[in-house]
Amino acid sequence: MIVTYGKPLNYSLNYETYPTNLWDGCVRHCYSLDSCVAAHSPVSPITCEIFNANLLWSVKRMNSSQEQLMAIKIHSPSTICPVSMDSVLSYAEIFGSPNQSYIHSQAEQLCSLQNAQLSGLETQEERTFVMETALSIIGSNYPNFSAFWISGVRKPECIEDGWQTIPYCIDYIQEFTWSDNYLTNYSGIVWDLNQPDRNTSGYWQNCMQIWIREEFQSPTWNFESQPNGAADDAPCDEAENQYYAMRGYVCGKVAE
Repeated sequence: MIVTYGKPLNYSLNYETYPTNLWDGCVRHCYSLDSCVAAHSPVSPITCEIFNANLLWSVKRMNSSQEQLMAIKIHSPSTICPVSMDSVLSYAEIFGSPNQSYIHSQAEQLCSLQNAQLSGLETQEERTFVMETALSIIGSNYPNFSAFWISGVRKPECIEDGWQTIPYCIDYIQEFTWSDNYLTNYSGIVWDLNQPDRNTSGYWQNCMQIWIREEFQSPTWNFESQPNGAADDAPCDEAENQYYAMRGYVCGKVAE
């Protein structure tokens, strides 16, 4: 289920009202019904409206101050995660291999073949889903430092001489452009320790990745400061070296 703030936009009035005073109960009721595709309620008082298939055609995303709750059900394969809503649904799908590595432009091209683009990370829940799915894709036999490409490329002016004088070029989010046009916030981006480090290694690292780490592979690793799924800026044209390998990528697209 996608749970967010929003309301039905185009819909039939033949929806069901389910008797509950808890939003969680409303969401669970919809989830338990094969026929339910969405649930809606004001924040207070809870008035649970259940929409069956063919009774709801579009929804409008809202913010918390408008106090309208919306939950939408998506049935999908385990490598697909629903990530956002704004009259359309979008989702992320994770691709990769334990035996193959990719440069950033390859990841972009492979997403394009899916009619998609590299995906950002909308929420912490999406970040968790991506890193857990990535672990299942590459398995246990992989280098300790593996990573997956996500949306995020440093803006050209933020790598030119004098970039330090441009205010947004020292902002860890605004210094990047995002191919994911449906990204509405960046709370899923958790930077690794001392990252992004730009060109401190002597060369620019302008494309965004997330690290995929497994605790049993690195029992002495400090997962509090450098957690699994943490973001880092990496060289766009490097797929693998003696320290790490880019084992996959995350594509985002509008649900069809």
